[in-house]
Amino acid sequence: MNSKVFYILCLYLFLLPLKCVCQEGSNWYFFTKNAIRFGTSPPTILTDSKMTESVIASSNVGDCTTMSDINGKLLFYSNSDSVWNASHHAMPNGFDLCTESGTGHVSFSIPFVKDANRYYIFQSAALNFTQPNNFYTYHIVNMSLNNGLGDVESKNDTIYLGSSDRLTAIKKGNGLDYWLLTHSQIGNTWKILQ
Repeated sequence: MNSKVFYILCLYLFLLPLKCVCQEGSNWYFFTKNAIRFGTSPPTILTDSKMTESVIASSNVGDCTTMSDINGKLLFYSNSDSVWNASHHAMPNGFDLCTESGTGHVSFSIPFVKDANRYYIFQSAALNFTQPNNFYTYHIVNMSLNNGLGDVESKNDTIYLGSSDRLTAIKKGNGLDYWLLTHSQIGNTWKILQ
């Protein structure tokens, strides 16, 4: 094979995935009623967020999550207490999320694997850093509800007791499923949830 053709083929194979990058993280909404949209150059500062610091997160500002569709269109954002839709209205059932008070709330969202209309919002509830009574909850947002603006169809479902306030999601090698990785509250044990 001609080396020039080989290099062009390698460059094409390298750049092809960049063209297919999804834009679920294009919008970032913050407690300060501000946001950033990364789909423009330079990024655009937005001031349309209705989110304020959550009552339960007052000691840990930063546990908010935002989800956009694959084209970068805003779907929803949350501050661990409530969920707002793209029109910046609270979702009808998007309140009283993780009602336990405490510190260390982690919040992030990921899409369902086989349902493009549903998303998980995961949260930690670290009630007491010296006791194994901390837990994770998840909530399900269904974007086909409320005339396409979405609603929380299930909330405050516990998935793991004895957790720390550390939680992250990692996409599996198949490119579809996710691993949830956390650390136990007491001891030196990592927990992987599928």
